[in-house]
Amino acid sequence: MDEFVSLMVSHHVYLTPELVYEQAAVTDRVAEFRDQAGQLLANSDLQQSLPPDVPLGMLSMFERVRSYGWRFGFFSYKDSIQPADLEEFRAGYRNAQTLVRKFVQAGGKLEVGTDASGGLEIPGLNVLQEMELLVDAGLTPMQALQSATSIPAEAIGVSDQVGTVQPGRFADIVVLDANPLEKIDNIQKISMVFQSGERIEPGYHWNYALPIPDPNLTMDTKMVGFNDSPKIFELMPKMVTEGDESATVKVSGIGFMARSQVLFNGVQVPTRFESDRSLSVEIPASLLVKAGTGWVQVVNPPPGGGRSGPEGFIVKFR
Repeated sequence: MDEFVSLMVSHHVYLTPELVYEQAAVTDRVAEFRDQAGQLLANSDLQQSLPPDVPLGMLSMFERVRSYGWRFGFFSYKDSIQPADLEEFRAGYRNAQTLVRKFVQAGGKLEVGTDASGGLEIPGLNVLQEMELLVDAGLTPMQALQSATSIPAEAIGVSDQVGTVQPGRFADIVVLDANPLEKIDNIQKISMVFQSGERIEPGYHWNYALPIPDPNLTMDTKMVGFNDSPKIFELMPKMVTEGDESATVKVSGIGFMARSQVLFNGVQVPTRFESDRSLSVEIPASLLVKAGTGWVQVVNPPPGGGRSGPEGFIVKFR
């Protein structure tokens, strides 16, 4: 381990251990972390600020995690873990703590990261939990704070803009009710938040969109970020007969939202959200009186927003 640490430090490697992702199931804080996740996911404000299906899906995820008992985080992906293996996993966690501690003591630069896209991690909350685990591993609270602020800014070359509170930096500031240098758990006692110097209302905002969307999340790769336009893959059925009473059509694709609306030949038709990949629409009889090809589009409202390309829907002769 010492040789490995020396090699990383000599090559100026930035280390992101992701303890909360890789090791959460066997930390001393697993019960505490699980309770925090439950309280967050059950928050009524969160449920009201998200599309109707999302809180249920998130709560379902939490119930699934909670049912695993100590299996929380990375190990939840395992079908089964034998009790005899538990001590081995715990020993692995202690080794990870030692690696983190020795790396920082040797002058290595640590970054807070959570891999929150992994499936059972919770963005935001896991950042705070990761900082707590770093202190558990032997870092000082100040070192944990720097690993979430100034060091990541330095790593990506924007320390002249963000990462520290100085004149000329973006004034993105979190104000706490208690001193995290006295106890790192105080990082969760958030009082006020400032974004670009403006105080913003704490809580959950339904209209949040990524300010800097990932350029890799494009329609070309069939992946969707928050700010990407929807895309239609298939209509089912693809054809009806002129003069039909109405047509219920399933629209399959990616990037759909609870507030998505479907247009048929530019006319908004009743739309029911099923998932981010499925919508159900009702095309009224008044739009099916004449044979021809109609065009279906999905429109997402701002922020983010976007409009899909048209997909043909045939009204055949009777």
